[in-house]
Amino acid sequence: MTWANLPHLVGLEWFKLRKRPMLYVLLAVVIMFLVTTEALGYLFIRFLPTTEGSGMTPQVRQGLLDSMALPAALPGVFGNVQTIAAILTIVLAAVSFGGEFGWGTVRLLIGRGAGRAEYILGKTLALAGWAVVFVVVGAVAGLATAAVITALEGHGFSGALGDAGVGGLLATAARTYLGTLVYLLLAAFATVLTRSTAAGMAIGLVYYFVEGLVGNILGIFTSGWVAHLLQALIGVNVRGLMAANGQEATTLVPAGLPSPTQSTLVLFLYVAAFVVAMLLLFRARDITAGGGQ
Repeated sequence: MTWANLPHLVGLEWFKLRKRPMLYVLLAVVIMFLVTTEALGYLFIRFLPTTEGSGMTPQVRQGLLDSMALPAALPGVFGNVQTIAAILTIVLAAVSFGGEFGWGTVRLLIGRGAGRAEYILGKTLALAGWAVVFVVVGAVAGLATAAVITALEGHGFSGALGDAGVGGLLATAARTYLGTLVYLLLAAFATVLTRSTAAGMAIGLVYYFVEGLVGNILGIFTSGWVAHLLQALIGVNVRGLMAANGQEATTLVPAGLPSPTQSTLVLFLYVAAFVVAMLLLFRARDITAGGGQ
């Protein structure tokens, strides 16, 4: 592998993604999801009529509204960012890798001197860079909406970031990014494995949605070493990482969620494993003129 060509390939892949209209549609979806989720939730709680037996007393209503203002809203904002960014970067990774197989352009790139490892790493690094953009754009949209809610509720902004301050906000964003990146690379690996956009996207999305359901079912009926084995799942470790952001756990694991340190290490292992698997798989295969869609 000629490392000198890698920056050029990263720039090329970044440029190709930047020219895709789909990228901006996905970014718009991120913004709309974060804004509408918080705004509609706020409006629903604010204007929901208080009726006898509804449980929506003035005290309950105010507690819910306070939880949507800064700094209490931070865990929910970044939880929503991780959810939507992971789903949409799965789509982006599958389209980016699968399109090259479907159009046959991967054969042209390799034929013009780009090494196979350089090609995989260049595309992966470009996608990882765009994942940063997704997380940042989502965080800005969510925090801006939370700031509006904070102002409407008459709260000040002196402690808007909580006790952790800017450093804590950056750590929260970094954990959110890692929880997004691992799903992006899962979809990238699935697409390289199948040489198909549709299959790569389907595998990534099905795993994302089904793992939580299966984990909850197994969490009811398993114990002992099987319960501890659940802690090796991607989603469980993402939830363990997001718990460090203050997000409440939604996955039932008899042995409990992994610690943030363990979750970070496990997710980094998944990231490394997906990249290495793509490199080995791509180097071992013949490159055909086209692929599946």
